[in-house]
Amino acid sequence: MPGYRTHLLTSLTLATVSAPLTSKYLRLDPLNFLLFILLAGIGSLAPDLDHPKSKAHRFIMKLALIVVPISAVLILEGICPVDNVLVPCFILALISIPNLFKHRGLWHFPLGLLLAVPLYFFLETGGLAASAGYTLGYISHLFLDHLEA
Repeated sequence: MPGYRTHLLTSLTLATVSAPLTSKYLRLDPLNFLLFILLAGIGSLAPDLDHPKSKAHRFIMKLALIVVPISAVLILEGICPVDNVLVPCFILALISIPNLFKHRGLWHFPLGLLLAVPLYFFLETGGLAASAGYTLGYISHLFLDHLEA
């Protein structure tokens, strides 16, 4: 099976090549372009979140150790609105994925594309570009795995 570098490089290449072609529809200003590329990379690693030793899972664990305590302090101090508690909760949900699914099981099907839905609705600017980038990366991962199977 392709490694994380192959998945990442393929999705970033696809996103970079397709961005000029889709810029009219995705409204890709410089910020949205970066979101599109970044989320394509994240989407390419997302199907492997169900494996506790994957780069994606280890990255989410490290991110959670930083984001969750900082978010809790900001919310408790009244600096950050309670609505932002969704971000740490989302990260904690991602961490539990290896315990819920076997590797290359349900997570390697379009279930993971459901993560693009909150990106579209919760990001005020760039939601369409972010969800499109994530979807592109996720589908490229599944396609590469299918080619190797």
